[in-house]
Amino acid sequence: MLGPLEAYADGRGVTVAGGRQRALLLLLLVHAGEVVSSDRLTDLLWPGEPADEAQRALHVTVSRLRKALEPDRPAGERSDVIVTRAPGYALQATSTDAAEFEAAVEAAREASRGGDLERAVSLHRDGVALWRGGAYAEVVDEIWAQPEAQRLEELRLAAIEDRVDAELALGRHASLVPELEALASRHPTRERLAGQLVLALYRAGRQADALAAYRAVREALVDQLGLEPAPELRRLQASVLAQDPALDAKPAGRSAAAAAETATRARAAEPERKQVTVLVADIAPSPKLAGAVDAEELRRVMKVFQSIVHASVHRLEGTADRLTGDGVVAVFGAPAAHEDHARRACYAALHLRQELRTHSSELRVEGIDS
Repeated sequence: MLGPLEAYADGRGVTVAGGRQRALLLLLLVHAGEVVSSDRLTDLLWPGEPADEAQRALHVTVSRLRKALEPDRPAGERSDVIVTRAPGYALQATSTDAAEFEAAVEAAREASRGGDLERAVSLHRDGVALWRGGAYAEVVDEIWAQPEAQRLEELRLAAIEDRVDAELALGRHASLVPELEALASRHPTRERLAGQLVLALYRAGRQADALAAYRAVREALVDQLGLEPAPELRRLQASVLAQDPALDAKPAGRSAAAAAETATRARAAEPERKQVTVLVADIAPSPKLAGAVDAEELRRVMKVFQSIVHASVHRLEGTADRLTGDGVVAVFGAPAAHEDHARRACYAALHLRQELRTHSSELRVEGIDS
């Protein structure tokens, strides 16, 4: 899933042909181990098709996909991969690269908590090396794939940042600078990366470049989001200006005392229960829509609406937590922590209202005022 779709059976690559089969497999992977109803599958993969034809197409596609994934399964024997369970199907994926990646990240964080930074660096590198492209790359524009793809992308960036923290603690600031410059260029408003770049440049004896890196992220935040840097990043800039000795690299060592100190700091930095801001966007009360709008037209309107909401939310680094009926629930302040999460949510709401007015013609249907 971490790149173009590839499937294997007993270690051998198998061919999943056709866009419908591949989309069906990816949709089931998003909900691996869960039952996805036949109605939901047909609504998402055969929108606008008559119900009977869509159901027939689904049954044929499931049969072909089962044959592709289990080429040696005797005819008539039940599938162990795509299981029929009322009211639909469930995928029993024994191993995925996404699951391996998440396991590697958790193991790396455990190593960091135990003070073994070298092992943490190695595990993070192994996990990120599993990526061959974007998560769910083939269907990333589909509403149903976006939350999971974005969650994995956020975890990948966080894993890179965790690994950089470990390497900074090991005194590798100079070798990190080129990588951090490239990452900061691709993610100009990501404050943790910017702070790591500032620190690496300062420790490499490039104070002027460190301050320039701070100015670059501040300008990006102000221009793109209308926000000032978080207090932590502003404090780092002040420390660089003051040439604070606390910023200097500490000698890397693996003594028991150093490991214990590292573990204590790591435990202190573990995630705590924090406040977040939740933004709920709802196009209209469900009963009103259901009673006044044709089902196919409703799906079209909701797809446009949800795309607009997702864009407004992600613009300010929020996360679409889940879809509920005809509403979208977004969270600011988790998993990416921002002290100004409430302000970001307000900006997202204002931007969303403006975008909805701009796209009102696409959201207007007979009998409903947009």
